[in-house]
Amino acid sequence: MEVRAELARWTPLFHFVLEIPNGGIEFGFRQPSQIITVENPGDVSCGCRIVFRALGEVTNPELMDVSTGEYVRLNTVLTAGEEIRVYTHFAGKRVVRVQSGEEVSVFSLLDTGSTFLQLSPGTTTFRYDAAAGKELLEVSLYYRPQYLGV
Repeated sequence: MEVRAELARWTPLFHFVLEIPNGGIEFGFRQPSQIITVENPGDVSCGCRIVFRALGEVTNPELMDVSTGEYVRLNTVLTAGEEIRVYTHFAGKRVVRVQSGEEVSVFSLLDTGSTFLQLSPGTTTFRYDAAAGKELLEVSLYYRPQYLGV
């Protein structure tokens, strides 16, 4: 089972019965947390899929493991609607840009100091950042816990 952990996310506020006042109504708000704690209930470390999605112009997005200082950084400027995925799985490491539903390799955008982050068993704390436009960046992390003997 794949697990999804979001760092910056929208918290839905929309529910029924609905009465819209003259001044309008807020349907949700962005949860701007730059830090997330991820629990890997598995027995061993596992790779993940990191998705960087731009809502506007974002420069050099990154995700860092707070305890080790290891990070994944992309040396690029993302524009609104762009999405880059970093896969850190054993024997499946890749960096792709999603264009018209197709994945196109952009491995060369990976900063040379980057590490293909792994989720150790237990708790890992991550922080996302960008050189510019971090408030316009959405980051999601997907992973499948791995168990011995399965």
